Amino acid sequence: MSKYKKGKKNINKNISNNNPNIWINASVLIISIFLLGLVLMERFISTDTFIETFLGLIVANLKIIFGKTVIVFLLLVILFNFFAIRNRKKISSMPLIRKIMWILSFLFLSMSLTVFSLAKITGETMFDAGQEILANAFMYKGGGIIGAIISIPFFTVVNEPWFFFSAITMFLITSFFAMGKTIRLIYLNITNTLDYYSSEEYLNKKKIIEAKKTYEKRLQEAEDKQFEESFVNYFVNKTNKKLEDEIFKKLDEDKTLENKEVEYYSEKELNAKQKEWNEYYDRMLEIRKYEIEKAKLQQEKKVLEKIEKENYEALNRQEKQLEQEDKEEKIEIPETFDEIDEIEEEVFEIDEPIDETSESLEEIIPEPVQVIDREELKVALADVFKDKSMDPEKISEMKREIEKNIENLEEVLRNFGVDAKVVDYGTGPTITRYEIKIPKNVRVKKVTELEDDIAMYLKAERIRIEAPIPGKDAIGIETPNKIKEPVYFSNLIKSRELEQGILPVVLGKDIVGNNKIIDIAKLPHLLIAGTTGSGKSVCINTIISSLISKKSDDEVKFIMVDPKMVELMPYNGIAHLLTPVIIDPNMAAIALKWAVNEMEERYKKLASLGLRNIEAYNKKYVKEKLPYIVIIIDELADLMMVSSNNVEQSIARIAQKARAIGIHLIVATQRPSVDVVTGMIKANLPSRISFALRSNTDSRTILDQVGAEKLLGMGDMLFLDNGKAKLERVQGAYISDDEINKLTDIIKSKKVAVYNEEILVEEEQGNNNNRDPLYEKAVLIAKRPNIDRLSISLLQRELSTGFNRASKLCEELRNNGVIDEQNRYINSELD
Repeated sequence: MSKYKKGKKNINKNISNNNPNIWINASVLIISIFLLGLVLMERFISTDTFIETFLGLIVANLKIIFGKTVIVFLLLVILFNFFAIRNRKKISSMPLIRKIMWILSFLFLSMSLTVFSLAKITGETMFDAGQEILANAFMYKGGGIIGAIISIPFFTVVNEPWFFFSAITMFLITSFFAMGKTIRLIYLNITNTLDYYSSEEYLNKKKIIEAKKTYEKRLQEAEDKQFEESFVNYFVNKTNKKLEDEIFKKLDEDKTLENKEVEYYSEKELNAKQKEWNEYYDRMLEIRKYEIEKAKLQQEKKVLEKIEKENYEALNRQEKQLEQEDKEEKIEIPETFDEIDEIEEEVFEIDEPIDETSESLEEIIPEPVQVIDREELKVALADVFKDKSMDPEKISEMKREIEKNIENLEEVLRNFGVDAKVVDYGTGPTITRYEIKIPKNVRVKKVTELEDDIAMYLKAERIRIEAPIPGKDAIGIETPNKIKEPVYFSNLIKSRELEQGILPVVLGKDIVGNNKIIDIAKLPHLLIAGTTGSGKSVCINTIISSLISKKSDDEVKFIMVDPKMVELMPYNGIAHLLTPVIIDPNMAAIALKWAVNEMEERYKKLASLGLRNIEAYNKKYVKEKLPYIVIIIDELADLMMVSSNNVEQSIARIAQKARAIGIHLIVATQRPSVDVVTGMIKANLPSRISFALRSNTDSRTILDQVGAEKLLGMGDMLFLDNGKAKLERVQGAYISDDEINKLTDIIKSKKVAVYNEEILVEEEQGNNNNRDPLYEKAVLIAKRPNIDRLSISLLQRELSTGFNRASKLCEELRNNGVIDEQNRYINSELD
């Protein structure tokens, strides 16, 4: 310890001898740091006290002298004094040329800032120009008084651009020479470091470290493996030893003695006992087997007796029913001849002669009603829709991919400063949603802004962020699976969930792999949109196939509109259709009008019976049930091009009122523009499905929010249920054309379709009974040559009527072909 103290004293003595001004350097360093702090904290200094006023004056004088270079000056002073203290050298020991270069560098910097901050110099003499330059310095601009004094001699060229660039150039040159040694040292440091990293010494040491780590890792793995084996076998060995003790232990026949030593069997005794025990065990098994067989025979006997009893009771009921029907069919014989004469008069009073050739006997005899046997149909459908499973190897590979994505996801968020953790995930057929939690001090927006970066890092086609997940304190990041699991309609059609509800249909699977079954009766109307190849038509086919597989033609009827003449044609001829598949948009408009009239008729019927909805009616009148009607329009755009007003009004009226009487709309389009999906149509179709769309504008048109433009296609959809604000992502079920054809062929073979021909018959527009008395006058007004377009206000003035009546007249003229859609009169050859 004494040697250490002695050495320390010698060092302090050497420091004092080498640099006696070290305390001066330290004082200057402290003062410079204090002044730099004052300059930086100037805005927080007030003039409330004398000390603060004094400090403010110091800062003001520094800024007048040095201007904008005050911070640079103070930093240079701090650095010089710091290195002087650290290296135990005097500042004066610096070479003269470097001192000059530092001074010149500072002066050129001051001049450059002064020239840059000066306005146009108006003074013609040095005195006048000097006053302007100094005034600029006293306003804390430029390089202060130092920069101003240096710039005054150059007042004639101080406003020239070349002068400013010359000053900057000189500043850079002098700075380079002043810091030449420092730059050289930095350069040598970098080159030496790079040389070292490429040297054999460094590479050898890296190899040694790598080998050491590998050895230690292998050693640790061996120890862990040994520990695991010993831990796993611990309970096995212990149990095995316990069992062996139990086997070798002799039965204690004398239980009166306490603390008696336990006796064990010898090997020979144990072998004999084992044989005895095995024989006893086999006998017990045979006895148990006999008892089970006996109980089974008794149970079967009871079942057979019950069936025989039920058959006997059924035969008795059938005989009684036949006897009752025979009694009802007996003709009542009149008691007197007067009654016979009256009957003869009624029979032979014929106003018109009978035309024997009018109808044949075959036409008079009604055809027998065909009934589809549900059990027989169920067996037939089992052959069509067979179970399909995914390869187990692909499932294992999918799990490995998910684990890799979890690591990558946490890493990419960490790289962008978000310390997130994947707490859970849900795997669906196409999408995996990772649930991440972030610290409380991190904004959710910071994660959503990284959507493109996350997609790039995960090498994902597209991702979707749900922030936050409804009902959870986590953010959902949905990424497409590299290995996709097909969702087969043939697997989902056997779901028990389809036995519940009124009109349940298969939609697909959600993002966590649960079956998605929806009830059309609860929707109650559905709008579907999607580009070509997105899965829209397959979705419509799954909806139709679900209903015709589970519901008879007495329970649900369809009106199908397919202007493209492709998607819905296989269903032509099934008994569920009210009319053949409609391919003409004009006929579709007529069918929609029929649906409106059918809706009104059903409401009148329910009102007369005092019932509120179709469920109550069908429950009360079982034999006269009203079937549900599902109207499917595969391409709305084609209908809107032909008769937009009529189609829009019919859809709106059905959507507003038809739920209670069992009429439901499913409208699909691949062109979700505002002229096709109008505000009226969209407002009345609350449930929506969107497949992949081209732009976020199309997504907003259908869903009122973005997201559909990021879907993957091939059945990937966003489902907005009636009354819910959040979208649900679903992978649609796939049904092949072959399965559709087999399904429809089976249904067609069971029952022939009987169409309602009145649906496609347009009501006569010229029916004078329903025509407004002012109609003919309105036609004459429309024919006037001086009228370019007929308007409602013109009809109001000419016919002295109200707005509603004039509007109806205008619509009637348009429907009858008197005026076109622009209210212009249409010249007719009949005129």
